[in-house]
Amino acid sequence: MIKKKAQSSLEFVMLMGFVLLSTGMFLIVIQNSLKSAQDTQDQIIVDQVMNILNSEILYAEQSGVGYTRKMFIPTNLEGLDYNISSYAEGREVVITFKERQYVYFRPDNSSRIIGNLDVGTSTLTRVCPTFQTCAVSIG
Repeated sequence: MIKKKAQSSLEFVMLMGFVLLSTGMFLIVIQNSLKSAQDTQDQIIVDQVMNILNSEILYAEQSGVGYTRKMFIPTNLEGLDYNISSYAEGREVVITFKERQYVYFRPDNSSRIIGNLDVGTSTLTRVCPTFQTCAVSIG
């Protein structure tokens, strides 16, 4: 009789262990799926900012000398602050959002950018210091 009770206790402990292990694995899978979905959403939001920037610079590149336009880059994304900066004469743009860096490369044949990219309102101006070298000035 004592052996039967001990066997039931052991089966119960093993069953509870299996249930806890299964629940833990399920929660880990759900958490990873949510994290992946959030990362994808963040990527889409940052891509939209980069698309705004690219289209404004493209307008300036295709316009004549002296073209001037005010451009607005959102000051926050989803209510959170972020940073935007450019390197290599504007051919490399880095957006830092939620402690992650998103790096974008503009085509080699695109105009160089003079000035610093920043959130908020900026003025784009197409300048051509020499006949063959034109640039987009941001200020």
